[in-house]
Amino acid sequence: RAECTADGGTVRHEPSRRSTSYGSLAAAASRLSVPKNPPWRAREERRLIGKRVARVDGPAIVTGKAVYGLDARPAGALVAVIARPPVPGGKVLRVNDAKAKAVKGVRRVARIPTGVAVVADSTWAAMEGCEALEVTFDDGPNGSLDTAALWKMLENGFATSRNTRKEGDADAALAAAVANRKHQAEYRYPFQAHATLEPMNCVADARGGRCVLWCPTQAPNRVQGDVARALGIAEEAVTVNVTLMGGGFGRRLGSDYAVEAAQLSKAIDAAVQVVYTRADDFAEDYVHPASIDRLSAALDEHGLPVAWSHTMCELHLTMFGNLDLEDKDTWEGSPWGGYDTPYRVPNLKVDYFPVASPVRTGAWRAVTYPPGVFARECFLDELAHLGGWDPLKYRLALLDGPDARVGRMILERGRLRNVVALAAQKAGWGTPLPKGQGRGLACNVYHGRTAVAQVAEVEVSPAGEVRVKRVVCAVDCGEVVNLWGLEAQFEGGVVWGLTHAAKSEVTYAKGRIQQTTFGDFPVLRIDEMPRVEVHVVPSTRRPSGIGEQPVPPVAPAVANAIFAATGKRIRSLPFGRPTP
Repeated sequence: RAECTADGGTVRHEPSRRSTSYGSLAAAASRLSVPKNPPWRAREERRLIGKRVARVDGPAIVTGKAVYGLDARPAGALVAVIARPPVPGGKVLRVNDAKAKAVKGVRRVARIPTGVAVVADSTWAAMEGCEALEVTFDDGPNGSLDTAALWKMLENGFATSRNTRKEGDADAALAAAVANRKHQAEYRYPFQAHATLEPMNCVADARGGRCVLWCPTQAPNRVQGDVARALGIAEEAVTVNVTLMGGGFGRRLGSDYAVEAAQLSKAIDAAVQVVYTRADDFAEDYVHPASIDRLSAALDEHGLPVAWSHTMCELHLTMFGNLDLEDKDTWEGSPWGGYDTPYRVPNLKVDYFPVASPVRTGAWRAVTYPPGVFARECFLDELAHLGGWDPLKYRLALLDGPDARVGRMILERGRLRNVVALAAQKAGWGTPLPKGQGRGLACNVYHGRTAVAQVAEVEVSPAGEVRVKRVVCAVDCGEVVNLWGLEAQFEGGVVWGLTHAAKSEVTYAKGRIQQTTFGDFPVLRIDEMPRVEVHVVPSTRRPSGIGEQPVPPVAPAVANAIFAATGKRIRSLPFGRPTP
């Protein structure tokens, strides 16, 4: 063993210069016991870890050769588009399929549990056939639901909130504070769609007591189990071929589109690809739930908070089942961004209440951190202004202290303080900007692990148009494996966070999502993209994640920058749009 080296996919015997591949040794290696303390390659000898390494499939992606779910249709497979009840909880009443069957290329029309499928030889024929299909739906109990009613459900939810974190006595401290040293504010975060560029799709071949799927999924084991249960077969009889995804963002944690494809394949006894139209993709989305955060604080004679209260009410995530108020996991660690408030406040209270959702909701990139961090970081800026502090110095003062244990998490204030200081220094915090421009700061520790800070630099025109020019990011995520991957996650996180902070939201009328295209749900365009700079704190700690972590600070950093430029506070998103 001492005479051998492993490098570049081969093991080489140095004295004889003989070599062989890892693959040729794999079977023999599998019969050996795993070494208890294998020697690690010296850090200075590493050629990949911590470096910028290109994706092996990058050339295929940019030249159109990569195989996504939509590209994975096997020879002979049919295509289907499904007409579903447009309102959650609705059902099909009547179907007239004569006009659909008359469309060239349409093979048949079939009923499945979720709706009526038009099966055809091509995607276009299936879409045209579904358009021609005459279906009458019963909208069910949610047929009159609109956005205003959903906000009302959240407003009423505060009456039954439950305490999840308590340190000191915030209520008493707030009651004892003088009026000019108290402050309160309410923040609203709207419903948001995933709007993946590749709409939901899946190929299924459920014949002969087995099912083979070609599926762009984030959760292949969930797909395997749910399809097996839907078809009444063993999990071992379900094979999931995972394809590239044209966007996941939490939407593809669900299995609904795969179950539909499997059920339809079994019903028609043929391989079939179920494809969502863009309108289907919005209508059937498990949207990011709306939420309301209410915060109150009292300041001492130095302008620092002596009491802090944060209460959130949000719709629960239906993607993962019914709301169970007796399940401790419903409460533990919630609300994200409120429960794990990192700042040093002697009297701190956090309350939370999830409300059963009548509309489909689900995980979204960073899940429920964006609304909680938006509220917390904007409120902190408001307190800094009220107390006469610079927002950077205010954060550094409130992070200057010992680490805090909160439930299962340890909030390492020193790590977060370091990234805040690094982001501010790299952004030139405190240096003058032209009139109409401003900088804003926000930070977060994601589940007590990855620490992120961002400084946004914005320009606001005399007409009130906001342009984000630059976002400077600092991160401590443990040891970085692929620096290019990390930088790409920050660039993508800024696009994601800024799109939803500045432009888009989902609304409801008569139980239906009103957005059907990217015309209704605008996303950030390339000419609107700010310059993104990423600075990494060197670390030898184990990696702690960087996929969702860049998103939560984006909206509050930009909102705080808008205040610095204009004196106008942003408490609801998208910017400037009134909440119903």
